[in-house]
Amino acid sequence: MIATLIQSSGYCELNVDWKNLHGRRLSSVAWSPDGTHVAFVATPTNPDHELDNSPKRAEIWLLPIEKKHPIKATRIARVKRELEGIPTSLFWLSNQDLAWSNAAATGFYSTQGFRWYSLSLKDFRLSPLTECSFDLRQSRSMDTYAPDDVYYDQKQHNIMFSGHVYGGERGKASHNLILLYDLRSRSLDVIPLQNDMDETVTMCGSASYDKPSFFIAAVKKTATSSEVILWHSTEWSLKPHCIITRSDASILFPRLSPDLKRIAWLETATLFTCDIKTGSRRSIMSIPENWDVEDPALGCPYSWSPKGDEIACIDGPKLRFIQISADTR
Repeated sequence: MIATLIQSSGYCELNVDWKNLHGRRLSSVAWSPDGTHVAFVATPTNPDHELDNSPKRAEIWLLPIEKKHPIKATRIARVKRELEGIPTSLFWLSNQDLAWSNAAATGFYSTQGFRWYSLSLKDFRLSPLTECSFDLRQSRSMDTYAPDDVYYDQKQHNIMFSGHVYGGERGKASHNLILLYDLRSRSLDVIPLQNDMDETVTMCGSASYDKPSFFIAAVKKTATSSEVILWHSTEWSLKPHCIITRSDASILFPRLSPDLKRIAWLETATLFTCDIKTGSRRSIMSIPENWDVEDPALGCPYSWSPKGDEIACIDGPKLRFIQISADTR
């Protein structure tokens, strides 16, 4: 697969012969910490699914970001659901190590929850990231063990992930949680939710134990109405410090820019950015409305560059690179 970079109207667009990815859909996108590669997941668009509509297999591709032309995307892994689980969210542990959470069906291959896997780019060895499994399910697919969202805090080396857990204990309701996985694991209740099973929680931030900072998108309900809000919290209680935006439509996958100056998110099928200091909000691009038709959703469809001057985002069967210029910052 051969690609060249074309500069036009704020886009650094991939002009790729996508024949190698014919019959596949792109999903989770992750830019490496050193800015040299973008990884993404591809899944088949044909009816290669289990009864719960989750795909049986997926592929992980790697695109080098180089000045020389042409550049070539390479398939670096094939994973099968019954063995490793379908990747639901890609993230980089380091410049040489990719990781993801798997998707496992409760009624088929797994009754033990989902796990984490890592892939070394040095020897392409696939291995479990941890022996732990997590009884957490996607809010939109209660038959699937997988998180709603995954975010890796590079500074704190902490995995943040969110989803829905059944109460299990007598008298305890089902609820939505954000969990932090490291040597001091803890779980955090998402306050605005009122235990609705189908409400998705997505988030990002820093789990610094002395100065936590979370950006959370979820549904806020009152006795008479409900709305989706994206808020910033600097407390472990997740109490809103400020509301960044609110909408009657869905808000998903908030992502903080590496320079901590802007926050991006998806509102329905439109990618927005907002200057955190000024509150200035801009629409960046629209993505295909059926980007999340896979069930479970396969992860955040865009990623900031390490410098915060570009965003890589899926655009149908290809990737698009968006320059975040001075007037869109």
